[in-house]
Amino acid sequence: MRLETTQNLRLDQKLILAPRMIQSMEILQMPIMALQERIQQELQENPVLELREADDDRSDEETISRRPLRKPRPLAPKNWSSTTTATTPRTSTGWRH
Repeated sequence: MRLETTQNLRLDQKLILAPRMIQSMEILQMPIMALQERIQQELQENPVLELREADDDRSDEETISRRPLRKPRPLAPKNWSSTTTATTPRTSTGWRH
């Protein structure tokens, strides 16, 4: 009678894209003519959509500069004291050794 024990380890990595992400990637890769046709098709199929023409009085730079900017998110927590657990000792001059 022979007994054996084995152990296997398997690691899989998968990338799952949401349908909206796939659609965004397809649109970004379209040539300009195909993109214009796609926009016209979407405008015809969806009555809620409407084409908004740019103002002729403004240049592109003015239009871009008048867009509201989003406030950037902070990179670090607001309350640093709750995230720190240890301190580094300092000398009387304030420099670490």
